[in-house]
Amino acid sequence: MLKRNLAIGMAIVLSAGSLFGCGSSESNGGNTSAADTPAVTENAADASGDMVLRFSWWGNQVRNEKTDKVLKMYSEDNPGISFQEEINEFSSYWDRLAAQSAGNDLPDIIQMDYRYIDQYVSNGLLLDLTPYVENGLLDLSNLADSTVDSGKIGGKLYGICNGLNAPMMIYNKTITDNAGIEIGDEITLDHYIEYSKLIYEKTGTPTNIAYGAGTKYLQYYMRDRGEKLYNNQGGLGGQESTFADFFRLYENAIKEGWHTDPAAFVEISTTSIEEDAIHSGKSWSTIVWSNQYAAAMNSKPEEYEYAVCTWPANNIKQADYTKPSQFFSVSSNSKNPEEAVKVINYLTNSKECNDVLLGERGVPASSVIAEAITPKLGQDEQLVIEFVTKVSENCSALDPADPVGSGEITNLIDSLTEEVCYGSKTADEAAAEFYEKGNAILLKGYSGQ
Repeated sequence: MLKRNLAIGMAIVLSAGSLFGCGSSESNGGNTSAADTPAVTENAADASGDMVLRFSWWGNQVRNEKTDKVLKMYSEDNPGISFQEEINEFSSYWDRLAAQSAGNDLPDIIQMDYRYIDQYVSNGLLLDLTPYVENGLLDLSNLADSTVDSGKIGGKLYGICNGLNAPMMIYNKTITDNAGIEIGDEITLDHYIEYSKLIYEKTGTPTNIAYGAGTKYLQYYMRDRGEKLYNNQGGLGGQESTFADFFRLYENAIKEGWHTDPAAFVEISTTSIEEDAIHSGKSWSTIVWSNQYAAAMNSKPEEYEYAVCTWPANNIKQADYTKPSQFFSVSSNSKNPEEAVKVINYLTNSKECNDVLLGERGVPASSVIAEAITPKLGQDEQLVIEFVTKVSENCSALDPADPVGSGEITNLIDSLTEEVCYGSKTADEAAAEFYEKGNAILLKGYSGQ
């Protein structure tokens, strides 16, 4: 992650490189890597004269197929416009963007995350979209002010929310039924631990407490206790004892036998919903985002029934929140910013487009689109809208965007959690190291070193 942050910083001092695009029509819409992508002209046109827009996103097979289809629809409606798709899993996505940033070679349209948008803006890598709203090219009239504001930094608009999201725990109802356990719409942390022990005792199925998910559950855990992971003075929020208690969740679960063996994650990706441990029975639950539900159901074995509830917290209202699932942003080095903005407007406001997407990235930010697609949604998508609506009625404000250095914090949490689970560090030792190293990482980013 240090390499990632350094690469982002390098992007503002390195000279501009040429954009990359598709060398032939066969590669348009393909999943390409930076290493094998041929250069295109300064006008970002391919040999046929088409304008080629590079579009990057992270996702799963469901998202990839739906996005590919709507981009082809856009090309059919707008002759002379084609796309180069650059797709990665979440973890590798940011390493690739960092490398592209260092070479001044970011894609035209970037799927951006709330955690990282501030860092990209501070390095001058994203385009202010305010002028395109003012001239009518980008229509945000059907988005709530709070939704629009979530993409603003310093009063300027750098990201367009492409879906509303909420923390969601998917659990294997077949297993909980076999254990004689009923779970409602919410689950407390105390009950989660109690049920995990009981399920393991009765069925032999362990639990994965967001292993390898970085700060995702830690931030929720701290909100539950009335704390924030980051303060506004360039350091960690909370107390060292809070982090010790968090690591102790894993320490106790491993010692008592009810946590998934960390060795299982050598062969199972912790960032791919299709490979999640819940599908193979290596965990009775998984801590994910609501917009991952459809992909999870797509990978569900036929013999299992899944259900959903909140993430575990003893004070649900204080811990829970809704957030932009992702933003769409335009890179500041795009040669065709107006066309990139038109594509974002299409994804945001086109009913035909959203008849295909059907809220896969989250509940549509446009109220008109959300209302239009609801009758067309399947059972899984309807469940997500109902779930996010319930969360929005019983939650607290979203924490500010993560500061510079948060990527390294994520890696540090994963590394220390792994050491605790393998028994090479105690919870107290991990907390002390996290508090010391975490504050040093954030201070470096806060001071601009």
